[in-house]
Amino acid sequence: MIAHEESVQKARKQHEAYQSPEAVKERVRVRKAEKAQAHSLRQSPGQSQGQARAAARQELLAALGRLSASDRLVRFAVDSLLNIDSVSHDLIPVESGVVSSLDRATALTLLARVGQRKGAWDGLRRALETQLSAGSV
Repeated sequence: MIAHEESVQKARKQHEAYQSPEAVKERVRVRKAEKAQAHSLRQSPGQSQGQARAAARQELLAALGRLSASDRLVRFAVDSLLNIDSVSHDLIPVESGVVSSLDRATALTLLARVGQRKGAWDGLRRALETQLSAGSV
């Protein structure tokens, strides 16, 4: 009987120690730290890929900005891997003089790539259509 009382007292002390405010706070802190670490491990690859894509896009836009307007139009036409939706509107030349410097095949290819896009692309499409209908390209 004494052995049973001792084991009950030991179990009660362990339970009280487990339920003490300090122990509860420590378990909560450890659990939050584990969750935060697991979350950061899940998010790290996606963030680095996203950051790499953003850096590549910025580099591409900078390279396009260094090209002349006519070279930029040729690049838009021939580079099928270039996502023209990601090109900022200030890099899209819509002047008729630039459009008239393109050969007919490049102008037709570019017109097909531009399609029905709006904004500056719409201005470029209209300039291309005007040049193609006039036969000057």
